[in-house]
Amino acid sequence: MYGCRKSLTTGSCIAGIQPAGEPGALAFDPDPPPVRRALAGLVMGNAVRVAIRFREPPWEAPGGPARGDAAERLARTSFLRTHAHGFPTWWTAYPLRVPLMVGWTGGPPADALAGRGTDAIIDAAISALVKGLGMPRRRVASLVLGAWTHDWRSDPHARGAYSYVRVGGVGSGRRLARPVEGTLFFAGEATEEDLSGTVEGALASGLRAARQVDKALRR
Repeated sequence: MYGCRKSLTTGSCIAGIQPAGEPGALAFDPDPPPVRRALAGLVMGNAVRVAIRFREPPWEAPGGPARGDAAERLARTSFLRTHAHGFPTWWTAYPLRVPLMVGWTGGPPADALAGRGTDAIIDAAISALVKGLGMPRRRVASLVLGAWTHDWRSDPHARGAYSYVRVGGVGSGRRLARPVEGTLFFAGEATEEDLSGTVEGALASGLRAARQVDKALRR
């Protein structure tokens, strides 16, 4: 049967084959062949995201990695890419100067974190940030006020984070976006081939699906 996988980060919703009766599963009867064919070309990928709130930004705290002009340039950082294992990608709320950083990892590194639990994932994120900033771990950890993450892969209503196209699956998202007999309408970043894996794609697909529903109701 088919289930709707809804991403809590992007608002995406794609259908995937799931055993009937599983938490989060949806069943269609009769089974829609066009949807099955479209789904065969799409895969749900894994990602892990961690938001960390600090007492003050680590780079502005005493013992930070920079001084003077370098410190001011670092304070204006909006995106940080490091060679740290686990969480190489970080971003801030800049131009808002708030002590918050978000760490992200996807693909195999995210798979390696699956099932390790919230505390272990947050610990791995802090270790990666420490390495990226070149600061003592104890100093950075002492500034942490809270951290939050969510296991989308294990969430029965998400079962993954972002979609991607399987080898030979080009055009599957476009086919999934087509209404089935004016009754079934699918939205989500997976159905927007030019914007797949993005918030923009999720929003655009919702508008497109709404137009399709409106057109069907007017007939």
